[in-house]
Amino acid sequence: MGIYQATIFLILSSLLLLAAIINYASIMYEIEIDSIIQNSAFSVGACITTLWNHLLLLSDFRYSHDESNPTVYDMQHLLANSQNATTCAFVSMHENNKNGKNGEESCETSASTLTPSLLTHEVHEAYRKDGVVAIRNLIASDVLQRLREAGDELISFSNNNVNDRSRQIQSNASAQRYTRNSQFHTVKSGVIFPENTGAAARRNVSLAFQNVGLHGLVPYVAAELLFGVGAVSNNKTSDDEDVLEINGHGNNIRLLRDIFLAKDEGKYVCGWHVDDYGFWPATPASDGVNAWIALDNMTLNMGGGFAVSPGSHKASWRQAAYRAIGATPTFPLEGFRSAGDMFENRVGHGTCNLEDGAPEIHRKLEQNKRIFDVQAGDVLFLNRWVWHKTVPFKKNDNVANYSNLSNDGNYPPILKRYSIRYAPGTAVSPKGFGTEFSILWNEENAGKTLDDISSTGSPWYPKVFPSVDLDEMKLLPNFMGDKFEMIENRLKQRKREMQPFLSNLQKHKRLKAAT
Repeated sequence: MGIYQATIFLILSSLLLLAAIINYASIMYEIEIDSIIQNSAFSVGACITTLWNHLLLLSDFRYSHDESNPTVYDMQHLLANSQNATTCAFVSMHENNKNGKNGEESCETSASTLTPSLLTHEVHEAYRKDGVVAIRNLIASDVLQRLREAGDELISFSNNNVNDRSRQIQSNASAQRYTRNSQFHTVKSGVIFPENTGAAARRNVSLAFQNVGLHGLVPYVAAELLFGVGAVSNNKTSDDEDVLEINGHGNNIRLLRDIFLAKDEGKYVCGWHVDDYGFWPATPASDGVNAWIALDNMTLNMGGGFAVSPGSHKASWRQAAYRAIGATPTFPLEGFRSAGDMFENRVGHGTCNLEDGAPEIHRKLEQNKRIFDVQAGDVLFLNRWVWHKTVPFKKNDNVANYSNLSNDGNYPPILKRYSIRYAPGTAVSPKGFGTEFSILWNEENAGKTLDDISSTGSPWYPKVFPSVDLDEMKLLPNFMGDKFEMIENRLKQRKREMQPFLSNLQKHKRLKAAT
């Protein structure tokens, strides 16, 4: 065969191979080849590039998930089957929770007697692979009840204090309730601080959230998921000079941000996203675990719950997705200088607008989503970088189908959840324009580690692992007392600076929707 014939044969073989790949991809990955070719900007190079991007994107979804019935692990089973479960430290702590004891003593004494592994290998492997696990019976029923009552107190306070112009009145024969034109009916950050709750029974409300976020099993599970198998037993007490550094993260975990959220029937929900600095005030270099706690039943047939995309925290397309929404990994290292700088120079379409910025990624996230049929008290532990979103209520007029109505008698109910973000003490606070409390109080805290910020007798980020800091616990009840008014004023000023830009965005969205 001559060179000419060999060249023709090679070209034809390559074309046949490319055709076979395209056909395979169109079948296996549902790539719409016709829409690519019919595009006015079509070229062979563009077709190949687009095809390659599809294959690169979708390879991350090749492993299958049975999302019809996602696994929810039971804590009683885990305690019975974890390595060396006869060691009673965790079990006794769990029993203290059942008896309504948050127990600074149990948190302290347990540090030197922890089991080698609180969770089973199966749970660790699921979290490593998917970036999310759900655990039931982690919070005792009486502790959960106090948490739910504290949430109701925050909702009641929110109803009594919301601006009339930003709400609508919905009523039935027995009750009246306000619904907001926003994603959540109630959003309250920093509820472990009594002054920040705004509720009448501030001390009791905050104690309920402290009981779960600072004490008990939730922070310990977060620590083991973050640091890995054996992390809890390898960590030594604070009296030891030689404290182990685990996986380069340091030797402790702090509560970075806690948020109470209540979802009503408002139609708007934030699309697929990872948290920005408003909800996760630490630079992208640090890992973290979000403990998302359901305070009400959130059944699949009702909606109002939480969706995640398993494995999305390590997907090869994640950098493109970050750019599409302007996530914090795309921020300048020194942050944005002002509100104007942020709105004018931040890349992407906004935190909640992945569908606009990367519709193909959005479509596959929808196909791969996992929604748990959660019960009150279930805890979803998420890797910081797992893509997630809130699920809107489903339309269903048959109230009898639903297991929990709101405490005011209305339907749909207001569904409560409590989200706790845990991060290593080595995590660094962001620089630049923002709304983080510790930085609003003292701008010099920007760019410092959580450990450094908290080392001056200021428990902005209380230590929860390997044990709570007793000095921080003593300061916590009154810590925000002399700071709250100044922080509130500075926060309002930040919001005023952002308002013109937000108004322009809303105007642009309305014009786009009208065309």
